[in-house]
Amino acid sequence: MHAGQPEARLLKWTQRWSHSTQTIVGVGLIARLCFLLVGMWLDSDVLGLGLRYTDVDYDVFSEASAAVWHGGSPYERATYRYPPLLALLLVPNHALGLSIWGKFLFLVADALMSSCIYEIVLERDFPAAAPLVALRGTNVISSDTDDDSDNCSDMSEAPDIKVRDRKVKVERRARFWAVLWAVNPLTAVISTRGSSDSLSNLLVLLALRGVLRGRRMKSLYMLAGAGMALGLAVHMRLYPVIYGLAFCLYLLPHQQSRTRLQAATVTTYKETVRRFLTGPVCVFATAAAATCIYFTVASHLMCPTDFLPNAVLYHGTRQDHRHNFSVRFLDVYLSKSAEAYALADGIGDASDSASASASASGVDPEPADVGSIGVGNIDILAVLAHVLHKVASSFAIQALIVVAASLSLARRNLCVCLLVLTMCFVCFNAVVTAQYFTWYLCLLPVAVPEHVISLFDGSTGNGDGEGDGHGHGNGHGNGNGTYEAIQKQRRHHRWLLVAGFLNVFCCVCLWLQRAYALEILGQSVHKQVWACSMLLHLSQVVAIVLVVKLFVRESSSSDRSSDSNCLTENRIRESDSMEKEKEKKK
Repeated sequence: MHAGQPEARLLKWTQRWSHSTQTIVGVGLIARLCFLLVGMWLDSDVLGLGLRYTDVDYDVFSEASAAVWHGGSPYERATYRYPPLLALLLVPNHALGLSIWGKFLFLVADALMSSCIYEIVLERDFPAAAPLVALRGTNVISSDTDDDSDNCSDMSEAPDIKVRDRKVKVERRARFWAVLWAVNPLTAVISTRGSSDSLSNLLVLLALRGVLRGRRMKSLYMLAGAGMALGLAVHMRLYPVIYGLAFCLYLLPHQQSRTRLQAATVTTYKETVRRFLTGPVCVFATAAAATCIYFTVASHLMCPTDFLPNAVLYHGTRQDHRHNFSVRFLDVYLSKSAEAYALADGIGDASDSASASASASGVDPEPADVGSIGVGNIDILAVLAHVLHKVASSFAIQALIVVAASLSLARRNLCVCLLVLTMCFVCFNAVVTAQYFTWYLCLLPVAVPEHVISLFDGSTGNGDGEGDGHGHGNGHGNGNGTYEAIQKQRRHHRWLLVAGFLNVFCCVCLWLQRAYALEILGQSVHKQVWACSMLLHLSQVVAIVLVVKLFVRESSSSDRSSDSNCLTENRIRESDSMEKEKEKKK
């Protein structure tokens, strides 16, 4: 693109002030502190609108931490379903008298994710650039290449410049995604309202960064640290356990080439076991398991009777009939209503007891307002809701998706694999709340392939070069037609992807509008909310298909480009060493 276009201007604006990751994190902190101040003002209800900014979950966290501060159990708070560690982190709410301490902790974790995104994008797009890129400005020339640049021959200077130019572009893309996350209003609002998901999201990104860097540098210490981050994330939120298989498959050593006779004599099962027990996989898996078990045992000793039922087992049978984006909403609501009225009939007074029991369980006292579409005595609406409930909430389906996605994507592109795993898990989960969308939003910047953002970095090729398939012209030729065709296809892919995620966003807004009418205004719009849930589910499925189709296909070419650039840099260094030897001989 030309520099005058909006995308290029946006990139130049971000480069003007984002000279380091510390600056980006600082801007993210300032933006979230502003949201926090606005939230405190809304909570004071100065305008008398009756709006409350703080999330209900934050009140639960705070009350649980108050129980811990006074020597009790966090599970004295009836709806606390998290490990005691979270309540311990919020003890300063009462020890220091700072009711916003927990929010401050969550927003700091959310802002720090921009630094992790920056480093992961560097590792993904150009692994050799990660340890060489300076964090100030665009000084991306390594020290060892600087010292010996005068000794390079004329033939090695051209590829050297090409590699350095690519490092500059990779750093620009990494900085762009980091700035985008730092000023992201959605995650800023969720974290400053008091959602603890930013802690688990940060741990997942730390684990991903550690795995990518540990594999490249062959560092078992980094892999152990990544395993500890994943184990702590699983203890805090449980869902990151779906990443375990993908991480282990990614860390497997590459299959060595062998003849057909040798391949036929090797037992597949034994070979698989041997590869899983290799150093990197064993270190990572052991660290993750040990960390998770350690915190789990400590929590069980702290709360021997309440921890496992509330923080672990509860999530396997959880059913929410309110604030739930899942397609299970209507079936769970109808089952809750049936249970409430059955309990009322057993008590005796059908009218008064029904209302009392229904109100106690959080169900509207008149479920008949839901409406029905039936043939004879068969309620088709209830039957359809029940069928979708069983299909969408089947644990077997989720497990099958996790295994299939890990086996097919982990070795090809780990970042895309984690994104697909999270999107599938959220889409087919029994309970879906607004915080769940942040689980894969934090993985989206690190999974978007290079060709999507290449339109933002000013690499045009100008039609004067041969073109390398990524918009980088490097010679004099007539590659204008090929370049234009490639750019047209990439532009189509970009807008198709934007349309897919915009569709998900619109469905979420539609669901929120109908849910507001149901839960705040008290209107009987249960069927409309359920229809919005089905539309949202379908839109997420479409988004998953687009991610697999566009990200995976393009990531393979991006990986090959990264490998070729790494080889080019190695060849440059070899030529430099050869030139040095010639000079010494002379």
